[in-house]
Amino acid sequence: MLRPRATPLWVGGRFRSSATRSGCALLSRLNTKNQTDRFCLQSSLTREWRISSTKRNFRAQLVAITRPNKVVLGIRAVFGRGATMSELSALNFVNVGPNGTFRASGRLRTNPADIDAIFQHLSQTESKKLVIHFHGGLVPEATGAATALKMAKVYSDAGAHPVTFIWETGLIETISRNINDIGDTKLFQTLLKFLLRQLSKRLGVDLGGRGSVGKVSDKEVQQQLSKDDPFSDREGKIRAAAEAMDEGELKHIEKDMELDLQVDLDADGDFDDISSLPEEEKNRLKPEFRRTVDTRNGKGISIAAVAAILAKAGVRVIRRFMKGRDHGLYTTVVEEILRELYLADFGAWTWSGMKTVSSAMWLPNNAPINEDSYPGSYFIEKLATYQQANPDLIIDLVGHSAGSIAICNLFGAMQRRKIQIEVRNVVFLAPACQSRLMHAEIISQPQRFKAFRVFTMTDAFEQKDQLVRGVYPRSLLYFISGVLEEEPDMPIAGMQRFWTGKAPYVDPYLLDSTAWLGEEGMRRTVLSVIAEGNPGYLSAAEHHGDFDDDVLTQASLRAIVSA
Repeated sequence: MLRPRATPLWVGGRFRSSATRSGCALLSRLNTKNQTDRFCLQSSLTREWRISSTKRNFRAQLVAITRPNKVVLGIRAVFGRGATMSELSALNFVNVGPNGTFRASGRLRTNPADIDAIFQHLSQTESKKLVIHFHGGLVPEATGAATALKMAKVYSDAGAHPVTFIWETGLIETISRNINDIGDTKLFQTLLKFLLRQLSKRLGVDLGGRGSVGKVSDKEVQQQLSKDDPFSDREGKIRAAAEAMDEGELKHIEKDMELDLQVDLDADGDFDDISSLPEEEKNRLKPEFRRTVDTRNGKGISIAAVAAILAKAGVRVIRRFMKGRDHGLYTTVVEEILRELYLADFGAWTWSGMKTVSSAMWLPNNAPINEDSYPGSYFIEKLATYQQANPDLIIDLVGHSAGSIAICNLFGAMQRRKIQIEVRNVVFLAPACQSRLMHAEIISQPQRFKAFRVFTMTDAFEQKDQLVRGVYPRSLLYFISGVLEEEPDMPIAGMQRFWTGKAPYVDPYLLDSTAWLGEEGMRRTVLSVIAEGNPGYLSAAEHHGDFDDDVLTQASLRAIVSA
């Protein structure tokens, strides 16, 4: 494990160090022209130390900065200069608690009086602009607070009063940690190896590189996993072989794979007894799989059950290649294994639960207002009343990642409840909402706002943005699309792959969305990286978490808000 060896120096509120390892400064200011700060960060996923600038954000949102004699974790690390939650004014955030209510969920809490105070402040200061920012609801409380404090300065500098909705779940951290742990288990590695062997055999493609099909050794798998994009050099042949198949063949292939796997697994000592697995590892398995394999008669794992489930996963991989809905060979195999056997317990708030909260916060309130009331609903009712009395108030909405879901649900709630709020700009940053939801609430309802802009990455960057290196080599949005949603390869609004206008992405709502986003002269899309050009259209984000940290994206937001 790479650990810092140099003693960091505290210089001007930041750290400096000239010591290097593997040719990289552990902690330094490297860019003398722009004075870009570089920090030594520790990933909470892999615990390895890496180099990162202030605009770079680890997928788990938890980083560590070395200081003399200690390591400081959490919000202080996000800013790199000792920021704390106490610096965040209640005038600049609304904290959404469990089930979308006012209930406390951590150190931060919002009550109705806090929201009243926000509108009193707007009146007293005669503020003419309000930006409501929704961070990605996948993060823990400290990161949500850090985002609110960081974005408050961006929007204040643009002449607006900022309010960030903080609705923390910590889901990305939980998912990433669990995926990393799953990838380290012998069970997962064995399932992966056997499924790759079966795919090699059924598709007639040499995955091991030895000139033979159906034979992939542990060493060859590990060699591939050391690459940024495992097995990518075999995907052309895999795709061609899959496209030559039909559904009739898949039925026979599934049965043949199941029988083969029973023989192979029966001969493998790792499947003798699942009861030897640690309880934590068992709990990550799907309950229905646990019930099948964790028998009470002392026989342990059911080879037949595992073979049947793995064969089903293998056929789903082939079918996705047949239909052009794959995410690359290795990524698709991992997705289907996770969908079929894992993801049983990824924390109290699941992805669907997070989406439920993003909708629940806008539910109507009944008198009296108390901790079981809904802060989002209370806020927009106050906002509608305030804007009616102050019609010159300009309102912009910004949503990062899952924050886009909250904004879509906000518009839906306002329509159902006949709440009138005039919105100038809607800005999405790497939106994690389904494309269908964005089409329904944004694209099909242009009267709800005056302008729209989406900042996201090209598909090339999306594919390089590794959620968990060595286990899941694609971005968070790929993971949401491939694993967390109801169907694999679910169209996600922030993913360029779904904007092609070509098969298989030819559903009417996708074609309409593609045309609207690319409408000539409207400039509704910014595909990072764009480092030069008009203000308001620049971004250097290369990772999903970069958008609210990236200097150019922040400059674009300032330009949009200040206009």
